[in-house]
This record gives sequence, structure tokens and C-alpha cells, in this order.
Amino acid sequence: MTDRDSHHVTPEGATLTRRQGLFDLALTLLLTSLAFALVHLGSSTLVALTFVAAFFWSWIYARHPNLWPLGISHGILAALTYPLVLGDNPLQRF
Repeated sequence: MTDRDSHHVTPEGATLTRRQGLFDLALTLLLTSLAFALVHLGSSTLVALTFVAAFFWSWIYARHPNLWPLGISHGILAALTYPLVLGDNPLQRF
């Protein structure tokens, strides 16, 4: 048995191979990123950028579950992306 195929016991008591765990994590990251990107429908550019950012944020959250840095970075990226990439200022609408 290689190190990649070694079994790990989950808190629920089931065993997973490391490969299965990585597959589950990748699927979770993809689905989470897709859901977050779809919330930003209206601009294909924004959806694509959001998908990439959400994948990164989800990966970081899986390793270090803390929403504060993710929320702060989301705010900073939104403040930069709207005017610099999308040429829009949503605050002018109010």
C-alpha cells in the first residue's frame, strides 16, 4: 500500500483513502465555487472572476476555517474589481 492509498478514519468512523478524501475536497470546492459564482450572475466576467476567487477562498477555508479574512478579502476584491475591471461603481446607484 502506498502512502497515497493509506486509510484515514473520519470522525464518523468511516475509513477513506487519501485519494477519496482529495476527490471529495475537490468536488466540494468546485460545487461551492459554482454556487458562489452563480449568485453573481449578470456579468460573465464577474461570474468567472468570482468562481476563481471562491475556489481559492473555499480551499483556504477548508484548511483554516475562519470567515473574517475571507470576508475582508471579498470586500477588498469587490472594491477593486467593480471600478477597475468592470468599469462600474455600484454605490452610485443609491
